[in-house]
Amino acid sequence: MKNKTSRKSVKFQTQADDNEGGELNAELVVPQIRKSVLALPVQLPLVLYGMFLQGLTTDAFSTMVKGLANLVLVQLVYGYLLATVLAGDPKKKKEKNSTNIPLLVLSATAAAGVLANGLFACLILFGAPLHSHVPETYVLSYHLAMILAQPLMIVYRLDYEKFLSLFQLECIYRAIFSHPTLSSTFLGILGTWLGVIPIPLDWDRPWQQWPITLLVGGYVGAFLGALLALFVH
Repeated sequence: MKNKTSRKSVKFQTQADDNEGGELNAELVVPQIRKSVLALPVQLPLVLYGMFLQGLTTDAFSTMVKGLANLVLVQLVYGYLLATVLAGDPKKKKEKNSTNIPLLVLSATAAAGVLANGLFACLILFGAPLHSHVPETYVLSYHLAMILAQPLMIVYRLDYEKFLSLFQLECIYRAIFSHPTLSSTFLGILGTWLGVIPIPLDWDRPWQQWPITLLVGGYVGAFLGALLALFVH
């Protein structure tokens, strides 16, 4: 009887250790970030509103190019603040000292610019017009790369393998919607996809031209995603 009791105790203890290990792995896979207003991309609605004021519905391409220049500048500042929030985690003081935040932000921004070419190819594969509006689609890919990919690269510190391990989590949606940057990226992609819906509708509105609704969907989705994560426990 004593042997059986001992074996059961060992088995229960092993299961408890496995559960603890699973929780620890989840914490390692998802970078910890404080629930702070610094993680909220308040610059996105401002940049989007500025593009509408500059004539987005009358000259989409030129306005999007100007808006992209403004976006890159504010994303550099936002990226620095976001990296500071990450480095400010008391559990990662050593990591804070070893992280070159300006270099990280610049590298992530440059990498996002390269990734924009891949996003352009994806937009074409998913039905973006090839006979017209190709320049607009290309600029759109850069906007999406800066608002969706650049913050994600900063949070994961350009660790591609660590990001891929996120998809191995059982509770992946809970992990996404409780994290401002992950939630922002997810809803930003969803918003861009939903932005296609108004284009073929027979409303004849200036804002229905390609790719304004996709641009708006990406910006609004990214902002609401980060905002939602601040209230998810």
